[in-house]
Amino acid sequence: MVVLWANGQVIDRVSEAELGPRLLRCTVRVELRDDDGRPRGEYAPREPIVPWDPSITEEEVQRRLAEPGFTFEEVQQKLGWV
Repeated sequence: MVVLWANGQVIDRVSEAELGPRLLRCTVRVELRDDDGRPRGEYAPREPIVPWDPSITEEEVQRRLAEPGFTFEEVQQKLGWV
């Protein structure tokens, strides 16, 4: 068994087989300990790509990057700078 700790408290006990899927659901930094309380590692969830909109996925970013954009000159024209 692996004991998951967050903020100084036990939050879960899982088998090694269940560990990966359980960690993917964690939203805070978690310390992994064995049954005797000895530290065995840490897990920190990945920060969202766009922190102000966590719903944006890597696939969405790549899709937007693949779209045609505007040149600086076209932006200047659209803004009426030239």
